[in-house]
Amino acid sequence: MADKTKQEQELKDKFRLQADGKAHITLHYPINIGGEKVEVIKMRRMKVRDQTKQQKNGGTDAEKEVGMFVDLCELTPDQIEELDMKDYEQLQECISSFLS
Repeated sequence: MADKTKQEQELKDKFRLQADGKAHITLHYPINIGGEKVEVIKMRRMKVRDQTKQQKNGGTDAEKEVGMFVDLCELTPDQIEELDMKDYEQLQECISSFLS
């Protein structure tokens, strides 16, 4: 049980909200957006309306999750899908840290 609590605290520390009210996620593998190298993605906290919107949109669980990240990170689906899986997992961890 202590290990779980320690892991939760490490996630909260890693994805601590910054002055702009968003978590800043440093990418291991930066992407290009509009010809510019993006090394950090900013994610805002999830609201109930974000979850209900994705449930209404339908699609597979993976498509709903991408849709959620599109809204929370203010990116396009193509930009989210361009992320390396290691970086995508960071987005998943960030949402988990918001909910724990």
